[in-house]
Amino acid sequence: MSQPEWRIGDKKSFTHQFTREQVEQFAALTGDRNPVHLDDAYARRTPLGAPVVHGMLAASYISTLVGMHLPGPGALWTSFQVDWRHMIRVGDTLEFEAEILQISQSTQTMEIKLTAKEVKTGKECLTGKGKVMMMEEPKREKKKSMKGERILVTGASGEVGAAVCRSLAALGCRLILWGRNMDRLKKIAKEFPDQCEQCESVDLNQPKIIASALKKIADGKIYGFVHAASAPIVYSDVDQASNQEALQQQWQITVGAFNQIALSLIPRMNEGGVIIPVLTQYVESAVPPKISAYVSAKTALWGLVRCMANELGIRGIRCNAVSPSMINTPFSMEVPVRMKQIEANRNPMKHLCQVEDVADAVAYLVSPKASFVNGVNLAVTGGL
Repeated sequence: MSQPEWRIGDKKSFTHQFTREQVEQFAALTGDRNPVHLDDAYARRTPLGAPVVHGMLAASYISTLVGMHLPGPGALWTSFQVDWRHMIRVGDTLEFEAEILQISQSTQTMEIKLTAKEVKTGKECLTGKGKVMMMEEPKREKKKSMKGERILVTGASGEVGAAVCRSLAALGCRLILWGRNMDRLKKIAKEFPDQCEQCESVDLNQPKIIASALKKIADGKIYGFVHAASAPIVYSDVDQASNQEALQQQWQITVGAFNQIALSLIPRMNEGGVIIPVLTQYVESAVPPKISAYVSAKTALWGLVRCMANELGIRGIRCNAVSPSMINTPFSMEVPVRMKQIEANRNPMKHLCQVEDVADAVAYLVSPKASFVNGVNLAVTGGL
């Protein structure tokens, strides 16, 4: 909803005094010259005893209440119902009040209870209900620089994670590095000492260790979370008993750890941030044999990211993924050289993906240049 962020039960009110001039102007504008509103002598001869203010003139100030006070500029009526309870006379001062009964974030609408009371007597002159839709001006992320924005990178001691850290450091980000190898983390941190906030050796197989490491992150806003960590691929047939153990490890590191970390950091992404895991081309392409544990975990993570993008987008948190094709890193050491050559030759660009390609894609999704990119799995495959 528009700012401020409204809640059920919130109220706003204002007062207005009706004058003879307003009644006459309303009659001239609408053509409603009913003598019960304008002719004193006529009105005295009726049970009214004196002229009354047009009912719709009074109701028009409910539009003022909604358009200027609750929810305010950008509001547009979708339905409206009103009951007139007591006559309104020239000179009466009414307090118009709106109270929020329901809010729907998905449709950007709210249901409002409406009342108007005469200030001196407290009598209810009209009551009603209405539904209002917010017609907000689209908001673009105004951020032009990533300098000082804090981002946690898991898997930072691996080649892909290290390349991601370098690309984010080039944007000016402050980095929190998690990995399995502390020596490598410290070596990477030395490349940009002024931008490395923390290095932490974290075993993502252990939820308690993850929770402890999360507590060590200094208080304050976190802008982003890049999940470059991945469990080693265990090659086994889907019907082998050993595949179950591989599956559990892949799901914990790929999905469980990611979700645990994200849930901890999301409250600190105050109306803006990014969440980006590194997946694999196999999430959306043909799958080779014997890596079902790896592929199923990455595919499940992509499903989770899509749901996060849908639910967190309204809070300004963009959730995307990067899916590279085969990369020539120690992670793919078990892949035969011949198979790597075949993979490179069938690629339209005739070479394997480089870690810098992945890192640059992540940096783009982190940057303000991608401020309207949400729920996307960016294929870094050279057109494969």
